[in-house]
Amino acid sequence: MNKKSVFALVVTAALLTGCARTAPIHNVNQTLSQRYSDNQMKTAIIEAGISRK
Repeated sequence: MNKKSVFALVVTAALLTGCARTAPIHNVNQTLSQRYSDNQMKTAIIEAGISRK
């Protein structure tokens, strides 16, 4: 294989890997009844990402 083929395979694999972890967004119309601080929101987003299967 020449260098262009290897590069193309690596780029394709990287793009497919990046797209494989996407998930649909749910409850986009849901409003929050309580005001949360920026730190609370950041922590909730990180915890949701960590617990994602």
